Amino acid sequence: MNDTQLILRAASIAKRRGRPRSSANPKTAADNRVIALTVYNLVCWGFPLRSRGDSAGVCELVALQARQILKRTDNYGRALGPDRVEQIFEEWFKAEQATRKERGIWPLKKRQCYTKESLAERIPDKRLMLEGLAAELLSNEGKWVRPGRALPHGDLVLTPKLGQQKFARLKDSAVNAVVQRVMQRFAPVDSRQTEILELMITRCFGLGYRAGAFGEAPDSLKNGVEK
Repeated sequence: MNDTQLILRAASIAKRRGRPRSSANPKTAADNRVIALTVYNLVCWGFPLRSRGDSAGVCELVALQARQILKRTDNYGRALGPDRVEQIFEEWFKAEQATRKERGIWPLKKRQCYTKESLAERIPDKRLMLEGLAAELLSNEGKWVRPGRALPHGDLVLTPKLGQQKFARLKDSAVNAVVQRVMQRFAPVDSRQTEILELMITRCFGLGYRAGAFGEAPDSLKNGVEK
């Protein structure tokens, strides 16, 4: 094989992207889940999904660090491309949402519905930059395990973007279904304590409607809201 043929062969290999590794492989499937969870957490902390100008993107950075920490590469031993990382994340997110819907669990938050500032308030350790946060997540199965800042409300109420603050009026049955779902998860065994907890949850909904957070209150809560 002469030099010209070697050059042409090398060029063809560089252009060939190859097929993604099969997710049926347990190691690959586990790595993909860690990558997806890492991307989701970082995006929900206000970091951009892809690079914009001078701002590093989550997909680009996670692709490089996944090679070092998880040894997750493409078929040629190179770091995954940002397109592949985004694909892994989107496939996991779609499957996770479907599973949650089937089990009656709250869906995952969508980053694009909220302002960057409110998302950034959720960063557990603001001393770490994007690279440090990504490395910490990838090293711990996509989860934050180190002690972090205590959020004022446990799960911060995120600030919607303008135009995202319109709420369809919930029917009485929808509110009752939410209350019952919370009750099934957190209610104690004692019937008296369960009754008190139900009143507290209903009261919280009433305060939320009075503050205008949920739009117009259903009939079952109107009396409490108008007082």
